[in-house]
Amino acid sequence: MELNFNTTVWHVDHDKHLTKTELLRLALDRTRKRLQWLQQAARPNINVGAPIRYSGDGAYLAYLSIGTPGVSVPAILDTGGGLTWTQCASCHNCSAQPTPLFNPSKSTSYVALKCPNKKCKLYTPNVCDKRACGTECAFNLTYGDGSGTGGNLATETFWFEADTVPVPVPGVLFGCGFHTQGNMPNGGVGNLGLGRWNDSIVSQLDERVFSYCLPLFGSKKKTGRLFMGSGAAAPHGALTTQLLRYPGSYYGGFYYLQLQGISINGVPVTINSSAFQVGKDGSGGLIIDSGTTITNLDNSTFEAVGQELTSQMAQIGLPWTNSSSSDLEFCYKLPRGKMEAGIQFPKIVFEFKGAALELPWQKYFFVVEKGIGCLMMAATDMDFSILGNFQQQNTLVIYDLGNEKLSFVPNTKCGN
Repeated sequence: MELNFNTTVWHVDHDKHLTKTELLRLALDRTRKRLQWLQQAARPNINVGAPIRYSGDGAYLAYLSIGTPGVSVPAILDTGGGLTWTQCASCHNCSAQPTPLFNPSKSTSYVALKCPNKKCKLYTPNVCDKRACGTECAFNLTYGDGSGTGGNLATETFWFEADTVPVPVPGVLFGCGFHTQGNMPNGGVGNLGLGRWNDSIVSQLDERVFSYCLPLFGSKKKTGRLFMGSGAAAPHGALTTQLLRYPGSYYGGFYYLQLQGISINGVPVTINSSAFQVGKDGSGGLIIDSGTTITNLDNSTFEAVGQELTSQMAQIGLPWTNSSSSDLEFCYKLPRGKMEAGIQFPKIVFEFKGAALELPWQKYFFVVEKGIGCLMMAATDMDFSILGNFQQQNTLVIYDLGNEKLSFVPNTKCGN
């Protein structure tokens, strides 16, 4: 079945009254949790769409319609994730969410999976190894700080809007969450897996093209869009680079890009030639991820970017300073304590093979407190670097998996 659908995407905490400093703290906290999860996420051995809204803590929400009759549930847009899951009724210690919890007992199409159902193995091949025949297939997602969620694997009908007409897709594997523990990122509302993993929505529907457009960080009213199917194809003039794939590696579910260099106002940043090379096990390199807020670079590259930016900021009258309200390393004092339209900020350019992605100041700089703005990037000790969603805002991003291409359309007004 060929699907063509689109849906709205929202910020997670769009309806909360938070200051910019509070939003930033939530975003940075979520990024730390996100990095912990990504490091351990890999498992060894029609036009359809959805609305996207900013969550307020650095993530974006899409609303899915699942069950018969269809019920709207929120889920984090996650290109680094596999299993799509949502909180379900009777959930123990679950988080508040903007819609009622999904109640499987009220859906005529809900089927709890039992071992040794082959669909359970899409989640992980050994899911039934230690479970008796006929027992329910379980899923568990655990973060590095001990927080996590779990429940039962099931199949359900998912409804996708195709030219305003809901189209049912039966038998989609998902996780029905019945318990959480600890402080889950994004409030633990659910996840829409768009990665290369076998259990992701993209893999299950065999959709070869999808795209999204994320509204501005901190936007409370504007929404973006998620598209899947042929209607998500890249328009003429889009910047296009190769998607790299490492299917046999530990991190084979991620979307790798070939980053060749970084420049600031035309000045190349000195980068170790091996910084973005990918090893046979998938370690190294750079992935693009819709679920991580700020871009995370390996330590040496991050320091080189920060030092060059600091030098150029000083030349335009923005000296380096400390920020008491964030953990961001490279922060700068604003003239007279506020942003001014006349400031000629330098442009940061990520130079991918075949595509130069320009980042104007709005996509790398954020006012974290009165009189201070910071570089929205950080260093990481992880096995790979990450292009985060702050650098993707107001950019149409198209994944063409059939041709292993990724395209950018910068300066797209993603808000409605």
